[in-house]
Amino acid sequence: MTRVGVSARTRNNGSLTYFLRWRANGKAMTKHSGIRTGPRPTKREVDRFENLAKEAALELQRELAKDIVPIACTDPTITVPRAVLAYLESISGLQAGCTVNAKCRTLDLLPDIRVGDVTADTLAEWTENRAQTVCDRTRYTEIAYVGAFLDWCVRKGFLAIKPTLPRPVVDWQGPAVVEDSQIRAAISAQTNDSQRLAVQILACTGLRNAELVWLPDSAVLIQGSGAILSVPKGERERTKRHGRQLPLGPMLTERIIAYRAERGIADRIIPSCIPTILNRWLRPSRLAPKQCRQWFLSALERDSCPDYVIRRLLGHAPDRTRRAYSFQLSDARPWMEKVEQRVFGA
Repeated sequence: MTRVGVSARTRNNGSLTYFLRWRANGKAMTKHSGIRTGPRPTKREVDRFENLAKEAALELQRELAKDIVPIACTDPTITVPRAVLAYLESISGLQAGCTVNAKCRTLDLLPDIRVGDVTADTLAEWTENRAQTVCDRTRYTEIAYVGAFLDWCVRKGFLAIKPTLPRPVVDWQGPAVVEDSQIRAAISAQTNDSQRLAVQILACTGLRNAELVWLPDSAVLIQGSGAILSVPKGERERTKRHGRQLPLGPMLTERIIAYRAERGIADRIIPSCIPTILNRWLRPSRLAPKQCRQWFLSALERDSCPDYVIRRLLGHAPDRTRRAYSFQLSDARPWMEKVEQRVFGA
């Protein structure tokens, strides 16, 4: 059953307009509810109009449910593909479209047999075949999708007992403690200059994964032997990405200048870098971008860097207003140069 949600938008005059949102076939759908408050409504008025919008959402949800052909749970001949279609329809309004599409691609690979004939041996054979095609980490996610589908089949009465699913053992986090030698080894393991520079920037600045991926080329301002890296603020407040400026030492600045001269004009510092590829570059070294950020924090603490400087460099909220306004780039430059010496082995 498709679930319909309610969202509100604030107009320039302070009024609220309510919209109905749902997902159909993996696509986000929006419809105006026809409900709008007056300018600057009180809390009581907001609650009243919100309840009206919820009633409109329930009415639309009933209309969408009429188009769904139910499957008889007592039908012993129902096949896996037919059950998969019903399962995807039931979650299309509850989960993100990318998740529904990923589950669709995975569940389409299941054998075309009756749901009642699915056993632990059938699933073990399927996972062994998938092991020859994908890595253990991807197979772990696919098995989780299949497990959720089987749970749904048990709730609907297609299966009496959920078969046992074999799960591969995956090391998600890598090493608990990252040493300086591991960071240098990860840099040396990269095959080209763009990959090498991406890991160096991660280690020397402590940027988040998304911050590096979408960092514009204009964010680096060369000043003499050093540079200033301006990290833009994120579009959404919940991402916890705060705009900040980071001083770069001479060694990293020299490599950025050389890479720019070789690469030419581009919109981003690392044009070929996207989140999934960045993780793939570090995977042979058993590292992740998050661990490079953790190592950056540990390196600053080992060098006895003040806490308010660490907060500003990592983009965390300062502990005191005085600390936020008294911070200067000259306070952080010596500590950033020490981190660079650890990364480049100087």
